Order: sequence, then C-alpha cells, then structure tokens
Amino acid sequence: MWMHPIFLLGLSGLVTGIVAAAMRSRGIAYASIACTLFCLLHGFVGYKTGMVDVEAALASVSPEMREAVIERGTQIAMVPLWFALGLGVPAGVASVVGWFMSHPTPPKK
Repeated sequence: MWMHPIFLLGLSGLVTGIVAAAMRSRGIAYASIACTLFCLLHGFVGYKTGMVDVEAALASVSPEMREAVIERGTQIAMVPLWFALGLGVPAGVASVVGWFMSHPTPPKK
C-alpha cells in the first residue's frame, strides 16, 4: 500500500534534484527537497502502520508463537522504511546539490 507513493515521491525527488542542479533553480530545488521529505515520511508512516498490524495480530496468536510473530512482523514492517531510505538518500543528495547549485556565485575580482 505504501510502496507506490514512496517510489513515485523518491523518483520525483531524484529527477527534480537533478533538474534543479542543471537549471540552477532554487524553486525546483525546494520542490525536490519536499518530495524527498514526503518520501521519507511515507516510509516512516508505512513502518508504523505495519507495526500496528503486528500488534493487532498478536491478539489472535498463541503465546508460544508470539516471539516469532513479533520478529517476522517487524521485518515485514521495516520494508517500506528501507525502501524509502533507498530512494530518499540519493534523492536527498540530488536535492542538496541542486539547492547549493542554485545559489549565485560571487563575482570574480
């Protein structure tokens, strides 16, 4: 459920970061930073939603299976977070480079 928005926001953050660096546009750089932050936010919310599902599943599990369900459920809940980090880090680097490139350079003497 969270993977498509994470992918689209991460990809758009990466592309707009590259465009911002190429065009030296501060507005596009801010849009890239926003896309990247929303990508990471979606990953975190996806993780928290997965952990809520794990807690709900624990109500119907026998006590001897509890540890296995917690361990596997935590691994599955971490998938959106890792996916968002995998897309968000390169997009964040491109966003920061685009933002720094948008600043005017001082004139040479």
